[in-house]
Amino acid sequence: MLNFYRKISIITIITLPLTLIYILILKLRYLIITPKKFQQFAIVIGNATIGGAGKTPSAIAIGQVLSEQNMPYSFLTKGYKGRIVGPQQIDLLTQSIKDTGDEARLLAEHNDTFIVKNRHKAIEFLGQNAQKILILDDGLQNAYINCDLNILVIDDSYLFGNNFIFPSGPLRNSISWHINKADCIFLITNANELLAEEFVKKISQNKPIFKLTPKLVSKIDHNKNYLAFSALANNQKFFNFLSNNNINIVEYESFKDHYNYTIADIEKIIVKAKGQNLSIITTEKDFVKIKDFASKDINVCKMKLEFVDKIEFINFVKKKI
Repeated sequence: MLNFYRKISIITIITLPLTLIYILILKLRYLIITPKKFQQFAIVIGNATIGGAGKTPSAIAIGQVLSEQNMPYSFLTKGYKGRIVGPQQIDLLTQSIKDTGDEARLLAEHNDTFIVKNRHKAIEFLGQNAQKILILDDGLQNAYINCDLNILVIDDSYLFGNNFIFPSGPLRNSISWHINKADCIFLITNANELLAEEFVKKISQNKPIFKLTPKLVSKIDHNKNYLAFSALANNQKFFNFLSNNNINIVEYESFKDHYNYTIADIEKIIVKAKGQNLSIITTEKDFVKIKDFASKDINVCKMKLEFVDKIEFINFVKKKI
């Protein structure tokens, strides 16, 4: 869907009346709903577009920074596609991927993670159980909650698609609304891609921008040829990351975002790879969904986001807290 919204098409024009209705509903929600604050210092991470822009790895990157500063924190997520309603802390030993969802489980493998579908209704529970800092991996547009630090994540390779609001485009609200709402911008970028930074500065000259770059963590054999598969909002982004790290991808298998793999799916991938003498590689987010029945020969591409200027971000957060 993200690729569909990259350009203006006839669908963009046809759906404009629906977009106007959607905008009206958004405005009414913010007018009639009174947001609630958490007892903790709450950091919310959001993206301007539907689909993924890097919220989960951004949350993990923030958590790593807080850990280095001995600042205790907990993750808070809705557990998308999971059965748990919450409020409840994830127990990796007793709860399956179907209980938690993929993103929540990935967060829980890094630190204490709470699932709450209706976050504003669990403020008292979180106040008694979560750490003094909460990191929300989504919710920038949520009218029911009021967080202390709002972070907008922008993927410099996608920006804002065709710049139209849903359903005419991928935007959840206007670009200016998101930038004005945010206390700072996370720009996920490679060294030579700074389009979003120029765009943001045209709207808000003084908005702090922190650049993060994706780094490969796994040790991958670069002498092999691979079949890559993933179920992300933007699968091409993962494939491009592999290519940028000199990993030779011969075959690609793309699934829809948050797809729940079956044993048959994985067996089909294995057969296809063996038929061409290819090794197999997938994302960490995908692997948590299949590790109970996946072949030991499937390589996991572990990556992390690194701050270009981590000290600057640390000082920014400390001033806010």
